[in-house]
Amino acid sequence: MAVGFGFLVAIAILEPALRILGIGYPNLYEHDPFCGFRLRKGTSGVWTREGHGNVFINSSGFRGPEINAKTTNVFRIAVLGDSFIEALQVDQADTFCARLQNLLNQTSVSKSRVYEVINCGVSGFGTAQELLMLQQYVFPLNPDAVLLAVYPENDIWNNSRELAADESRPYFTLGDNSTLVSDMSFRASLTWMVGNTPYERIKAAIVNRSRILQVIQEAKRPKTAQPTVANNAEAILIAAVNESRYIYQRSEKLSPDEKKAWDVTDRLIHAIASECRTHHTSVFLVNVSSSLQAWPDPAFRKRVATTCEVEDVFESENRLRRVCEMADLPFYALASAMQQEAERSSVFLHGFSNTAKGVGHWNQQGNAVAAKLVAEWLLQQDSMLPK
Repeated sequence: MAVGFGFLVAIAILEPALRILGIGYPNLYEHDPFCGFRLRKGTSGVWTREGHGNVFINSSGFRGPEINAKTTNVFRIAVLGDSFIEALQVDQADTFCARLQNLLNQTSVSKSRVYEVINCGVSGFGTAQELLMLQQYVFPLNPDAVLLAVYPENDIWNNSRELAADESRPYFTLGDNSTLVSDMSFRASLTWMVGNTPYERIKAAIVNRSRILQVIQEAKRPKTAQPTVANNAEAILIAAVNESRYIYQRSEKLSPDEKKAWDVTDRLIHAIASECRTHHTSVFLVNVSSSLQAWPDPAFRKRVATTCEVEDVFESENRLRRVCEMADLPFYALASAMQQEAERSSVFLHGFSNTAKGVGHWNQQGNAVAAKLVAEWLLQQDSMLPK
């Protein structure tokens, strides 16, 4: 009995201690019949694997506050993207979307219009899932504008079954006349069917209510080496560039699978633009910077690029610009602008104190700089201004 009592006392002490210390590893994702997976509705927790973020997922399945019925003076912007837009690594107020909303409302010349920015980012999403998210979950929110944030380093990869080798997500292939053909075979995969059972949903709900169970679950998770000192940054970036070499190479140097992945991505961007126009919704595209592109030291960038035989770190940006020109889609070269800001201020816009400096997702400064640059650009677009 004494042992049992002691165990209960330990739990009673440990659970609040973990909460006070901000330690948690919640199950933030659930299976979805259209996107494969998405954020788990009504979930909250603390993200500590990279950076530190208090996270709340609203009842619509998006990170951020609850989404209310839109009033006539609200101009609603839905931001589609992956983990950079989701931004688990920082608190809600420091995310790109929250900062963008604040900046638009602070700097807008119209006092009668209220800008609302909805964070539709999901870690691991490629452009294919973003198109499906748009169709199934974003258009019902009646957005006035859609901002598509493309992170070339893995978005194009995630659009290819051959490259991603991931059975948990939907894909598109190109049919006759380069039309998009959906591939929803993930619904028949064992991983997806098991994860979509009531048992798994109940288990996730229980774990999300206990920091102790989250720590135990995290301890069982397979670990990969996580460098923590700045001296490792060059080796990390070289490995990352070599792994995603296809975004730094011209089309003629790509493998057949890489060419196909880019071709599918091109058509997906056209499809998103077309869908938005059909719904009378403005649409814009920005490219998210990589750690190498936004590294503040030009000599370091050149050294890494030379080692990896990269001629132009903005090859993917140039390709996206051409795609947007063909689709008559406003494009902002955010990655180039981020590099200029990082170099000017000598500030790392990627990376956190618990990861390698300058490597990984946008930190607080990165989210802030990206939001400032995009807000300034958006307010120059005619479709963003009151009629």
